[in-house]
Amino acid sequence: MRLVLFLLKSFFFFLALAIGAIFAVYNDEQISVHFVFVQASHASVGFWLLLFMFVGVLLGIFSSSLMVFRYYRILLKSKKNVGADSE
Repeated sequence: MRLVLFLLKSFFFFLALAIGAIFAVYNDEQISVHFVFVQASHASVGFWLLLFMFVGVLLGIFSSSLMVFRYYRILLKSKKNVGADSE
């Protein structure tokens, strides 16, 4: 079962990677992104979209890992309290 899940995850990862690469190749118009106080250099639309998608994925992983660690601490604390109550 683990092998099947690994193969499915790998397939979808490489499919998303291929779609992103094709998207970046076909969106080659040069643009400059204006942030609040800074103007970025010229790059293709596909590059900017993939960059912001990658940053969004990293932020999502980071924020969800904060929740996982929070729940892990709560679980450890509750296990410690249960162990103290049984003594």
